Amino acid sequence: MKVVRLFGPVVVTFVAFVLSSPRLPSDEKKSSDDAKGDDAAFVMKASEAGIAEVAAGQLAVKQAGGSAVRQFGMKMVEDHSKANEELISLAKKNSLKPAKQMSEKHVDLLNKLSKLQGADFDREYMASQVKDHVEAVALFQKQAENGQNADLKAFASKTLPHLQHHLKMAKDIAGKAGQAK
Repeated sequence: MKVVRLFGPVVVTFVAFVLSSPRLPSDEKKSSDDAKGDDAAFVMKASEAGIAEVAAGQLAVKQAGGSAVRQFGMKMVEDHSKANEELISLAKKNSLKPAKQMSEKHVDLLNKLSKLQGADFDREYMASQVKDHVEAVALFQKQAENGQNADLKAFASKTLPHLQHHLKMAKDIAGKAGQAK
């Protein structure tokens, strides 16, 4: 029992010392690497989604049944093409790699959409746009608030209101497209 009493204060003192000691340089490097990893993940996810938005928008222009869906598709092509160009430029400037193609989930969605026409296309496309823009808003909001790279943080902050507007438009059009049968 005396052994436990002797080591108890020593252990408590050691733990207190470790917790109160300044961060080591290796800890700072790890934190910096984690931050760069978060920025790199943002670039990859945002660029994948951007490629998908343009491709789906182009499909909407060709296959939409309603003019509102067709116009929304044109807006997605225009807005996301501009954002993609800017993101690619920022990625190169900061030695980060953007996606070269869309994710498999987006490929699957485009394959599904490519088989639809008119009102059926409108319902599926707009439902996917609501879902994708909810995800995009969350991704860009996280980067705008927590990003470490100043360029990417500013890009996310600047782009976020556009994505929020796209989401509102998508919800409005999806509500109308869902009623048309």
